[in-house]
Amino acid sequence: MLGHLCEQLGWPFHVIDINQAYIDLTKTVLDRVGDRSAPIFFAGTLKEFAQAHRLDYRINTILIDANHDYEFVRKDIQSIYSLNRRPHFAAFHDYSLRSSNPAHGNIRVDRAIHDSWGARLPLERIGIQFGPDPAPSRQRPSPSGSYWEANGSEAVMIALADVGLPADLGLLRRLRIMANWRDKVASR
Repeated sequence: MLGHLCEQLGWPFHVIDINQAYIDLTKTVLDRVGDRSAPIFFAGTLKEFAQAHRLDYRINTILIDANHDYEFVRKDIQSIYSLNRRPHFAAFHDYSLRSSNPAHGNIRVDRAIHDSWGARLPLERIGIQFGPDPAPSRQRPSPSGSYWEANGSEAVMIALADVGLPADLGLLRRLRIMANWRDKVASR
């Protein structure tokens, strides 16, 4: 879906992963669904991508969905600053994911974000929104030990201008107008 959106808007679509097998899987899936966005694939970390590529355009949105351990998320956030042209937005998947399994490490995407950019950081909750009794939950985790925090969010979107990175104010204004319109329609 992201590839199709980028294709329709005429934006480049970069896919970065440290695991070549996931890149190959992504290529297979995109081929199967007939994606024609001509994604640019890079095997390595975001920091390695930033060191290898000087962008002559600004990325609209960077989606971080990698290792969910607190320290790894902090490194991903720092890697955003390695890009010579910073994105307008950063989206983080599995914002409210947790695990009771010690093998999963310290899964705290939310804490890494707020420790990096402040507890009062304005963010937009996106994706599935969980109520007071999500499934799986802390009381009823998945077989692997993973669960969702009560009243959590699958993901969040952050306007990087809100964390001190320069922004395209026109783009931000349009997106906020769209969000307000969406909220008004949803409340009817």
